[in-house]
Amino acid sequence: MSPRSAYNDLLEQFAEAVADRVAAKIGATTPAPGDRKLVSVKEAAELMGVSEKAFRHQMNTKDFPERAIRRFGRKILIEKVTLERWLAAH
Repeated sequence: MSPRSAYNDLLEQFAEAVADRVAAKIGATTPAPGDRKLVSVKEAAELMGVSEKAFRHQMNTKDFPERAIRRFGRKILIEKVTLERWLAAH
């Protein structure tokens, strides 16, 4: 495993741990993985059946709905419902 990959995995674990703690503080529950409203770039690429690199390229085209993209610092999440609607239309 490359240092960058290990760093990304650690960062993702940290983000999930923080999200779980915040959800616990506000009394919410973490949705099941299939029920999440936001997905990572990697998961979005898997939904589209393309590589992560190809998905990132597609994200940067004018055709891709900007409203589907949520940026949290360096972390990019994709609104799953908007992505699914966009996929159905294309």
